[in-house]
Amino acid sequence: MFALRLLRDGTRDPWSYSCASRKHAPPLIMGYFDSGIGGAEEKVLELEVLGQMCEQAGRQMIRGGGYAHWLDVVRVPEAKGKYRIRRQLGRNIRRAVEVERRMREEEGGEVEGIQDHIIERLKKKAERLLGEAK
Repeated sequence: MFALRLLRDGTRDPWSYSCASRKHAPPLIMGYFDSGIGGAEEKVLELEVLGQMCEQAGRQMIRGGGYAHWLDVVRVPEAKGKYRIRRQLGRNIRRAVEVERRMREEEGGEVEGIQDHIIERLKKKAERLLGEAK
């Protein structure tokens, strides 16, 4: 938990993301989340770390790191506190969609981003998750 908090609080710019990325932190965290190990507190913290990394280095996370595709296929584990996990996952999806939208605006819409059908599925998934978490 200490290492996750350190990553969450220490990822403040693209440079700090690149330091974590060199040690494969994003795919390790995504894999750990999928493993089912840990409770709701750990899962929420893992999602917070990934959300912070996406905010600071969206291009690398979304387009190069497989984060959008992971968000599309990840399932909420059946655990005590699953509503907190759903709420955080919904927030992460919304954040990733917003980061992708900002990148497209910066590029003038000319550069192909993640596929539009994935964006639409992510939007629907976020609404469903945030609706279930209430």
